[in-house]
Order: sequence, then C-alpha cells, then structure tokens
Amino acid sequence: MFKVYRWMKDQNWYRFDFDLATKLADSAGKERNFGVCMLIYYEIINKGHVPSESTFHILIVDYLSEPTKDCLDEACSIYNHMIQLGGYQPHLNLHNSLFRALTSKPGGSSKLYLKQSELIFHNFVTSGLEIQKDIYAGLTCYIAIKTL
Repeated sequence: MFKVYRWMKDQNWYRFDFDLATKLADSAGKERNFGVCMLIYYEIINKGHVPSESTFHILIVDYLSEPTKDCLDEACSIYNHMIQLGGYQPHLNLHNSLFRALTSKPGGSSKLYLKQSELIFHNFVTSGLEIQKDIYAGLTCYIAIKTL
C-alpha cells in the first residue's frame, strides 16, 4: 500500500490528500510499521496539517509497547506534539499508559522523565480527568525517589 502511495507522490499530478495520508498512517501504525507511520506523520506536519488524534494515539501506543528507552522517549515526544500541535486532550487510558511506562522504567533517573510525569499529571488535573489513586500514589513516590 505504501509503495503505491510513494509512487503517487512522485507523479506530477499528485496533490497532498490529508484524509488519505491519515488513513495510511493509521493503517501502518495498526500494523506496527513505525517507519512508514512516522514518515507519513511527518509528511502531514510538513504539509501544514495536524495529524488526527487517532494517528497520535496509535503511534504513542505502538511506541509504548516496545521495551526500549528510545521508544519511550519517542512516545513522550509524540504525546507532547499531540497536545501542542493538535490541541488534543488525550484520553484517560493514554495518560495512564504513558504515566505507568514512565514511572516503571528501571533506573530511569532522568529529569526528563520527572518533568514528563509532572506534565502528564498536570494534564490530568487541568482536563478534569478522574485521577486514579494508584496513579497519584505512583507520581508521589516517583517524585520523592527522583528528587532524593
């Protein structure tokens, strides 16, 4: 499917189609094809559009399912784009998944993760989402441990 899209883009008659790009990005993401999904994601942004909420969500979930630090960093970056570029308010389950991934990383004493966890918590509060007790307790413990 992506080969046809790439071929179309090379034709002089091709005009960027946001809906088509979104469907392809979402499809690639659901197939866990990060590379293709990210290429289309950045193409959407470079064409002056904001990716759909579903594209952001699929990419974050896909990156969180991978066990490497780079994937967690990428998930955080996409989460931030989702809020800053799209003005979207991520769903509660996405906040929970990202927050749990951040606070459960062994040896993750990076200040980046602390700041990201605080940002997610802030988004919980400002968006009116109901904060689960384990999330609040996790953040409290995480901040206490990381600031020692």
